[in-house]
Amino acid sequence: MRCGWQWGIVKLSLLEDLIIRQLKPQSYDDWQRVGALIEKRQAILESIPIGEFICLDKAIELLSQPKEPELVTRSVGDYRRSIRALVRGLYQEEATTFEFVDQMVGAIRRNMTQAWSSGMAECGLLSDEMTEIEQYALNDKINGQLPYIPGFADAIIQARDAGEKLEPLFRRADLWVNQYEGARVIAAAMACGDKKKIWTLGNRKEHCQTCKGLSGKVKRYSFWLAHVLPRNFPNGKLECTGARCACSLDDTSLPISRGPLPFGL
Repeated sequence: MRCGWQWGIVKLSLLEDLIIRQLKPQSYDDWQRVGALIEKRQAILESIPIGEFICLDKAIELLSQPKEPELVTRSVGDYRRSIRALVRGLYQEEATTFEFVDQMVGAIRRNMTQAWSSGMAECGLLSDEMTEIEQYALNDKINGQLPYIPGFADAIIQARDAGEKLEPLFRRADLWVNQYEGARVIAAAMACGDKKKIWTLGNRKEHCQTCKGLSGKVKRYSFWLAHVLPRNFPNGKLECTGARCACSLDDTSLPISRGPLPFGL
């Protein structure tokens, strides 16, 4: 690899530190920009066939280009690809356990914040219009996931050392990814409390008894928030625990369902 004489090469896993040192983020908006630039790293990996290292001047050039929306995590699909890339990196020994945990924490914080903003947007609210109670709920959603990261890292290393395949680890990673929709639903429920929502079964062949019993029920968002929500693993109010739940709360013009919810919810 040939780089300009005044530049060396940089390991891609160190680009986060490079970005943070350059931008010196202080405000929330600064950190949002940092998150967007770090997400660009995956695009660099896919677009430049040079493996794990890149010329520092080339990295800075690419990271300085105008931000493209598709390079920022904006959907569940992007979040899944991001988490799977981290899993693969630790499995293939391209990242240390510390790097994996650190990057998982960053990915969770960015994506839960993005999901929350998406939920608020359903009622025309901006993320900087979040109340203290909503900010507390978002922090609780994020912090509740962090203690499980080291155990996930250990499971990845054990699977690697035992010669096991990646696919079971990817399925476990989806438990993290499913939190995206859960965060969006909670944010929307808090922001749009008076909107009517109907429980809709997800696109799966089988459904747990709880979800089937709630299917078609219409309540205000605030009522759902206070009693039961789809997904949100680990969800003790659903027989399926929310682990593989694909149900949703959708807009409806149907009348509100009378009486209490089934199963004593």
